[in-house]
Formats: sequence, structure tokens, C-alpha cells
Amino acid sequence: MGINALSASLAGVAADVLDRDASVVELGSQELDLTADWLEGFAKTRRESQQLDAIRALGGKADSIAERAPELYAALGMSQYSSIDINGQLNSLPFDLNSCIEERYDFTQRFDLVTNNGTTEHLFNQQAVFDNIHRLTSVGGLMLHAVPFLNYINHCFFNYSPTFFYNLAVANNYALLALGVGVKEGNAIVAAKDDIEPLAKRDMTQAEAVPFRLILGRPRFKSGLAYYRKRYLRSGKDHKLSHDERADRLAFGKALADLMEIRRDLIVFALLRRESDAAFQTPFQDVYREDIAEPDAAESYALRAS
Repeated sequence: MGINALSASLAGVAADVLDRDASVVELGSQELDLTADWLEGFAKTRRESQQLDAIRALGGKADSIAERAPELYAALGMSQYSSIDINGQLNSLPFDLNSCIEERYDFTQRFDLVTNNGTTEHLFNQQAVFDNIHRLTSVGGLMLHAVPFLNYINHCFFNYSPTFFYNLAVANNYALLALGVGVKEGNAIVAAKDDIEPLAKRDMTQAEAVPFRLILGRPRFKSGLAYYRKRYLRSGKDHKLSHDERADRLAFGKALADLMEIRRDLIVFALLRRESDAAFQTPFQDVYREDIAEPDAAESYALRAS
């Protein structure tokens, strides 16, 4: 997927949260997909003049912009840069993320920011890659995800839903700093809840803040996209929804439809902070947790959600 306007904006949010000279590792040998005009606008959002000047200077290198991801992070105050990709391109570490890289390669380095700008969807072993992300992140460090949500047909093995990252955070006691859906041009719908809302308003100028419950809801489209109408308007569960819940689904559907007027390929994104040194825990989708029949599994997943 590369580093586009949406993921670069999120990197700016991460830089502000970290507020220090930080280390970053990217999953995938990432290339920049940014124009000089966009970088000029992005530079104006930075509060430090040093960052503003560095980002503007990067925009002047349009002839070789793709290979300058380390310079973008350095401009944001993250001068220690690494990347991991089995292809070994752009000086990346040639590790197989389908396996535990700590055990296979004895790689134990930890980072302040770990980015997943369109990499995990290409890996079949989801348990291994999200465990790797957990291990790579220092306590207090951030995990930035920007991955396919809708219409990335045959681009990858997996598309993700917002609930994936919500349940990932619940299971591992991650702080959820941002959660939303957007397009590569930078337009987005961001969940507004507690500390999430200030991030949306301050750092993502093309983002619309909406109630948190909408991001985790099931969208319903008032017109068009007949599949969604059939599935959500006529299902038995849908008839049990309250008036407010039905309104929420329609509001989310409209917001997604507006995004799809810009680009049909939608991205789900999340910014998470690791809060403890505990080992990685496998998530279980919260809406089905009470249905677990096996006692030991029920107790285990209940503890992770507490």
C-alpha cells in the first residue's frame, strides 16, 4: 500500500503523541506515495518550524520521493529508522513475518513506533504477524495500522474491519488512540471518544469525527448497494434494533458512501499504544464471548477482556 496521505497524517499524530526523538520500524519496505503539494500542506500543520522546513525540503525532491520514507520520519522527529520485508529491498531486514522473528532470527530490538501500512493483509499467518508487532513495540510505544477495509478485491489475503482492532486492543490492554476508516487521499471518518476526539480534530484536518459506536457498527445504506440493504434491512436481528441504532447504521452508511465518492477502495486505520510488558494474547470477538461453551476457554477470554 505504501505511505500515502492517510498513513502519513497518522504518522504525524504518532509523532505528536510520542513527543521525543523516537525509533520506528515499518513492516514492509515502504515507498512514499505523496506529492509535493500535499507535503507543502502537511508541513503547515506541524507546530515545530524545524519539522516544517524538513517536510518542505522533502517535497522538493519529487524526482526521487518514493525511496525517502526514512527522511519523512526523520522530519517528524523519528531519526532511528528500520524496516522489515522478506524481499530485502530498500535496506529492509529480510525476515519472514509469517514466523516469530524473535525466535527464528534472534531479533529482540524494540521500537517506539511500529507501522503496518498495508503489509499484514499479505501474510497468511495472522497470529504470528500480530505477535511480531506486539514484540517489536516497546512498552509505551505505538502501533500504527492502515490496511484494506473494502473493495481491495484479490489485492491480498485479508480485508479488516474496525472491530478487529478494537478487539485486538481489548485482548492486549492496548490504549486505543485512533480508530477509523478513510481513503489514501487523507479523507477519513474518525471515532470520537475521550482522547480519540482531540487527535482527530487537531491532527487529521481532512477527518470527520463521528460517535465511536458508529465505527464499530454495521453500516446500512439508504440507497444503492443492494447487498447491504438486503443483509441489514431485512435480517431478523436488524428488526430488533432501536430507532437510534437504525439511525446510526444509516449515518455510518452515508459517511462510507461519501468516502467512496472520492475512492471506492477504503482503508481501516488504528493507532494503539502498548501499556504493559505482558505477552501477546489472541483476541476473541466480544459480541460472541458469552457464547463460548468450553469452560477453560471462556475463563481465558473473559480475563483478557477484563
